[in-house]
Amino acid sequence: MRLPIAAFAAAAIAVLSLFAIQSLAQSVRLSVSQHYARGYAEAMAKVREYYSAIVVSVVERNGLTVSQNYHHDTQAIPSTDTFIKEVGALPGGQNLQFYSRYPFAHSVTAQPLSPFQERALAFFERGEGREYSETEPAANGGSNFLYATPATMKGPCVACHNADPNSPRHDWKIGDLAGAVAIAAPLKMRPIYEDPAARLPLILMGVAVLIATVLAAGFVATHSDEKNARNTVAELERQHELLEDAQAQITRLAYEDHLSGLPNRRCFESNLDAAFEELAEGRRASVSIALFDLARFKQINDRHGHPAGDELIRIVSQRLRAGVPGDCIAARLGGDEFAVLAGEETSGAILARVCQRLLERLAEPYEIHGAIVHSAASAGLATHISARRADQILSEADKALYRAKAKGAGVLEIFTPDGPLVSVVKASA
Repeated sequence: MRLPIAAFAAAAIAVLSLFAIQSLAQSVRLSVSQHYARGYAEAMAKVREYYSAIVVSVVERNGLTVSQNYHHDTQAIPSTDTFIKEVGALPGGQNLQFYSRYPFAHSVTAQPLSPFQERALAFFERGEGREYSETEPAANGGSNFLYATPATMKGPCVACHNADPNSPRHDWKIGDLAGAVAIAAPLKMRPIYEDPAARLPLILMGVAVLIATVLAAGFVATHSDEKNARNTVAELERQHELLEDAQAQITRLAYEDHLSGLPNRRCFESNLDAAFEELAEGRRASVSIALFDLARFKQINDRHGHPAGDELIRIVSQRLRAGVPGDCIAARLGGDEFAVLAGEETSGAILARVCQRLLERLAEPYEIHGAIVHSAASAGLATHISARRADQILSEADKALYRAKAKGAGVLEIFTPDGPLVSVVKASA
C-alpha cells in the first residue's frame, strides 16, 4: 500500500505545484497588464489636457472651429476627444475613451453610462482618489482590467466652455470634474484547472511523469513568463517614448514656424506676455521689441519663384538668429514679417544698436539657387518701462515700422511711449 500512497502524494504535490506555477504566471501577467493600462491611460490624460490648451489657442487666434467630422471641413480641427479617440485607434493603441455626464458640444454626445463609468465618476466626485479600477469577465473566458483617471477643467477650457452658448454648463471653475479618461485592457489569462479537457490528464498522470512534467513546466513557464513580462515592460517603455515624441511634436508644431525654424507668432506673443509679467513683478527693468519687414520680397517671389522666396526666408532667419544676443528671441510672425523680443539684460538702447547691425546684415546680397539676390529690411522699435499690455507695445512697434517703410529700406524708427517723438536711424547698406 505504501507505493500507491506515495504515488498519490507525489501526484497531489505535482498538481498543487502546477497550480502554484499557474497562479504565479497569472500574477505576473496581471501586474504587468494593470501597470501598462494605468500608465497608458494617465499619459493620454496628460496629452488630452495639453491638446485642449492648444485647441483653445488655435481656435481663438485663427477663427477655426472644432468638430468630430473635421475631415470634411477645411476650417475645422479635431475636437480634443476625437483626437484622443483616433490616437487610441492607431496601431499599438488601446481601447481608450473619454466620457462625461455632460454632452459637450463637438465632443461628447449624451449617452447612458456603463455601471463601471458611473461608479468611477461617483468615486472621483467624492474626492476619494485619482484612479479607479475594476476587473470584469470577458467574452473569451478571460478578464478585462478597467481603469479610469479623472479629467478636470483647466484655465483655457473654463473660459472657452463658459463662453460657448452650447456648453452644458456656464459656471465651470478650474479643477471641476469634466469627466474621465478610461481604458479597458484584456488580461489574457485563464487558469488551466478551469479547462475541463485538462483535468483528466492531470489526474491520470503517473508519479514519475507528473514530477518530470511539473519540473519542466515550472522551468519553461517561469522563464516564459519572465520573458513575457520583460517584453510587456519594454512595450510599455516604447509606448511611453512614443507619447513623449508625440507631445514634443505637438509642441513643435504649435510654437515653431515650419519654414524658418524660428519661433512663430504664438510663441513670440506667449514670451511677450511672460516678459510683461516679469516687468510687473519687478524682475526686469523694461520690455523692448522690434518688428522687421523685408523689402522686395514679392518681387523676388515673382521673378525667381516661390522656392527662391522660401530660401530667402530661411537665410534671413539664420542671419537674425545669429545676430541677436543670447537672451533675445527672434521669431517669424508670418510672410516676410519678423520680430525680436529683448531679454532681461537687453535694454531698448542696446536693442536699437542690435537692430542697426541686423539691418546692415539683411541688406547684404543673398546667393539663392546660384543667383545673387538683393533685399533689405525696415524696422520699428518700441520700449516700455512700466507694466502695460502686450498688444499696446505691438501696436506702437507696428506704427514705427510703418513710418520706417515709408522712408525706405534700411531705416529703423524708434517709438517713444511718452510722446509723439519718433527717432529715425538710417542703417548703412
